[in-house]
Amino acid sequence: MSTEVMLPKSYFEVESHRTSNLFYGMLFDVTCRLNIFTSVLNLIKNTFSKEKYNLSQRLQFILGKIYNEQDAIIQHGVVFYGICYNQDVRNFIICHYNVGEPRDTIVSFIETFIEPKTQQLLDGKYRSFVEYVEDIRFHILIEMGI
Repeated sequence: MSTEVMLPKSYFEVESHRTSNLFYGMLFDVTCRLNIFTSVLNLIKNTFSKEKYNLSQRLQFILGKIYNEQDAIIQHGVVFYGICYNQDVRNFIICHYNVGEPRDTIVSFIETFIEPKTQQLLDGKYRSFVEYVEDIRFHILIEMGI
């Protein structure tokens, strides 16, 4: 018989474990969501500058407005869209998971759910951007078991 006492984990330990799952943290932790969103938007901006695109004043204004926006729908939508159309963002998301089954699960989820739904958004199959984001959120919760 073991004499070790089972101590309950602190709230910080429990939350640290939960937010180590990037999608869980993005959906349920405000600080984690803001950090991911900021990183993704910076990666997108870096891609524009790396490719030496001349950004119009309008696009610069839009990126600035998005950057300062505190709406979770917009933040999630930018991340989901970035995963599909920016390789740096995709690698950033995938590399948050350990090699092996967790990473393979994320890659499979992106290819099975996020990419087709993003294409459906571009094809006009969603009535709104909110519906697109809510649909992907739903599939993250159901398919990934978060």
